[in-house]
Amino acid sequence: MHGKKSLYECWFEDGDALVFGNLTWTTNEERTKTMKTYKTTGTCSSAINYEVADGVVTKCEFVGGCPGNTQGVAKLVVGRKVEEVIALLKGIQCRNGTSCPDQLARALEAERTIQQD
Repeated sequence: MHGKKSLYECWFEDGDALVFGNLTWTTNEERTKTMKTYKTTGTCSSAINYEVADGVVTKCEFVGGCPGNTQGVAKLVVGRKVEEVIALLKGIQCRNGTSCPDQLARALEAERTIQQD
């Protein structure tokens, strides 16, 4: 661990949210589920809000980006298993070496990695 921080040293609280890198957990009071927010990089969208329950994406919405494309991607991933969404979307290119779908795959991978640690 020479010079590296542990997973728990990288977390910080921001009001009612927990933040780790680009991933933020907040409480969605209306639904009493945990809504995650992933701040995107290299895309027209600035963030992705999503929920996962029992390994399935239950809600997804992009903040910004091309409305038709991001709404379409969001509708297509709801109801699918996280692993399936990652396999379908990871590596899709638009610009800057990434895309809105690729950023969603990265968000889901980051969450999966955190839960495994």
